[in-house]
Amino acid sequence: MPSAGSPRSVLQRPSSEVERGLRVVVLGAGVAGVLSAHVACQHAHSVWLVEGDSLAAGGGEASAAEEIMKVARQRRGIPQLAHPHTLAMGGLEAMEALLPGFKEEILRRGGVELDLARDLRFFDFGDVYKRADDSCLKSVGASRALIQATLQDEVLARNAGKLRVMDGCRASGLLWSEDKSRVLGVELSTGERLEADLVIVACGRSCLLPQWLKAAGHPVPAVLKVNAGLTYVGRLYRMPEDWDKKRWLGCITLGRPNGIWGAGMVPVEGGVWQMVEWGYEGNVPPMEDAAFLEAAGRLPDTEIYEAIRRAEPLTPLEKYGGAYNICHSWEKVPPPPGVLAIGDAVYAQGMSVAAKSAEALDAAMAAALPAGGSLEARRAAAAGMGRAFHQRLAAVIAPAWMMATSEDLRYPGTKAQGVVPPPRLLSLYIDSLCKASHRSSKVMELFFCIAHLVKPPHYLFHPRLLAAGIQQMLRDALQALWPASQPTKGALKAE
Repeated sequence: MPSAGSPRSVLQRPSSEVERGLRVVVLGAGVAGVLSAHVACQHAHSVWLVEGDSLAAGGGEASAAEEIMKVARQRRGIPQLAHPHTLAMGGLEAMEALLPGFKEEILRRGGVELDLARDLRFFDFGDVYKRADDSCLKSVGASRALIQATLQDEVLARNAGKLRVMDGCRASGLLWSEDKSRVLGVELSTGERLEADLVIVACGRSCLLPQWLKAAGHPVPAVLKVNAGLTYVGRLYRMPEDWDKKRWLGCITLGRPNGIWGAGMVPVEGGVWQMVEWGYEGNVPPMEDAAFLEAAGRLPDTEIYEAIRRAEPLTPLEKYGGAYNICHSWEKVPPPPGVLAIGDAVYAQGMSVAAKSAEALDAAMAAALPAGGSLEARRAAAAGMGRAFHQRLAAVIAPAWMMATSEDLRYPGTKAQGVVPPPRLLSLYIDSLCKASHRSSKVMELFFCIAHLVKPPHYLFHPRLLAAGIQQMLRDALQALWPASQPTKGALKAE
């Protein structure tokens, strides 16, 4: 997305523009930042999106693989751009609600339509989940680069004249009222100042808001952090021409219950497939080609190995070792008036949490800024909406946080800060639902609806899931007591 103006040209705006309406600044142009800027444009007169990386447009004669790697090098602030990024169904629904026609545009640009319960081969707890013939979980296979570019292009086009973009420029601090009780804008790395009625900080793991608040004498919330020592190594492939897409359109292999390795492979635009291996507790997949292939062959399911053994590697192996979950309890200690925080890092669900967080921002701004009020009243309301927004945001983050961290906390080497592991019985119950998915596509589909943020966590106790989970827990108990009594696989009626 081309920059819409340098910081200096934006700052030198006519004084009449300052007086006409509400002004918002958004820091960070990842998914959370771009969608927050779009939401702000629906409620404010003028919005500025500030991003440290370059947002120069791609295109030209580059292949899909070349474009993905170009964006990965260009957008250093977005981790793992060269690796697969799953867009959960709940996240896609949120993007579609905010930007009607978004899914159609992704598909037009080369994305692959996926039925998550039909097209994915999912190996977990020693067997493959029973796949559905059809399901409601329709998503898309697309690289993070394509999703990001489509969001940027759509948001800029739909908000022309209201949204201004300043890339290659970072915020170095906040502007404060004389008594430091209210945020009045941001100071840029150029030394210039950008005044605003509301600042939305959407900088992910690189967020400096807690440091800025602490330096100004404000309390900061507790930080929740879970680090399982996860490292990814992956690359892009092109599958052979005789590859049977009916076999699967995406494959995920988990080493549970005891393994620390896993792998995933999904199709994206341009006939490219993104594949990645990962290891927990500091175990790093190999960075040498032959060893990388051999490691895939040692996984408990060999489907991915058989695929990449015949596929054409398109890029070198890329490693990323900074994956961890982090969340700030802003709902308990809201930031001072004039600033909001959005975009905490929850991996495996990052884009989807960002999109649903933007929906929460839209609802909060609609409630706080009804049409018809005076400009001064709207400015005061925008500055004071922090507590209400962050309570909404906490409800959005909680389900994804539970799903992501409960998996990490099963590993003894995981380092947790401010996080209490889930009750052992709940963990056993969730594991039992995964195992029950070996025999029932309906159980798998309902469970995926929760994992993909379509249904809330209390759906874990849907009658069908509850029955399947209890039955599986009884099977496991019998197996532990009398191994010979374990029914053979498939003995229970499959659905």
